[in-house]
Amino acid sequence: MRMRVLHELIDIDASPEAVYDALVSSAVHERLTGLRAEILSRPGGMFVTCAGRCHGWNLVLVRGQRIVQAWADSSWPPDHYSLLRFEFVRSLRGTRLQVTQIGVPAFDFDRLASFWRSRYWESLRGMFGGR
Repeated sequence: MRMRVLHELIDIDASPEAVYDALVSSAVHERLTGLRAEILSRPGGMFVTCAGRCHGWNLVLVRGQRIVQAWADSSWPPDHYSLLRFEFVRSLRGTRLQVTQIGVPAFDFDRLASFWRSRYWESLRGMFGGR
């Protein structure tokens, strides 16, 4: 299976801690995406988000600084996980979020990139502001 790497830079008008919480707090994540989420916010904790479409494990959690996850989509082959890394960089207006996802199946890359934009980046900007 051919793989691709997704890389995004998103500017959000909120503190790194607030953006971090939106990604790892079940209640805030549900408000962000409008979809059910169950997230055990600790290293090794499992998560199921987007009403069961996305799942995996938290590998590294450093509040306001970094999230690293083994992340999978329900449309992917069984037992295939990507490595998803969020880096939070404090900026003058809030946070520059650097997102890298390694191991995205090429057949799903365009859909996934669109999904991140519409369900997450636009929603984060709507929740907090940003460009």
